[in-house]
Amino acid sequence: MARRTYIFLIILLVPAFGLAQGPKPPPPLPPEMDYVSVDTATGEVYVKWKPSLSEDIAKYIIYEWRVIGQDTAGFVVDSVGKDTLEYFWSTIEAGDKAISMAVAGTRQGSDPSPITVAHSTMHLAIRFDSCNAEMELEWTPYIGWDSKQYVMHEIFVSIDNGPYNSIGTTDADEFTFTHKNL
Repeated sequence: MARRTYIFLIILLVPAFGLAQGPKPPPPLPPEMDYVSVDTATGEVYVKWKPSLSEDIAKYIIYEWRVIGQDTAGFVVDSVGKDTLEYFWSTIEAGDKAISMAVAGTRQGSDPSPITVAHSTMHLAIRFDSCNAEMELEWTPYIGWDSKQYVMHEIFVSIDNGPYNSIGTTDADEFTFTHKNL
């Protein structure tokens, strides 16, 4: 009989200890994405965000959004301390396609914040036509900002590692440009 009483007391006390800790605090507010880009010198994806407005953020969680069949899903790639507001991610895919990234904040003892709206890098493909001495540039749109935030794309060129000079513009909804007379 003593054995059953002892087991019974443990079963009653375990839930009581859980209630004594109180409810889990609500998740913090999400950070705000600034932008994502690709560092062409290193091939790394650069992610930049503004801090969460919630206090006691412990860390930020960095996600890559991937298309899986008909759906998209966020995969955690890393986490950084509360004072870090940028992240460089090495991925071999950055040179092959647009990469979508997002961030969430978390604090001790709470669930993560909602994940920010994902931002996607622009991917540039170049087709060289030696017969006509021209290059056709084609790129993917930047995803993440409201399309009203920009009105055009400006194309720059650098010759022999010199300064970059503008060679033309396109409307915001155009994603090709032909660089002629090479």
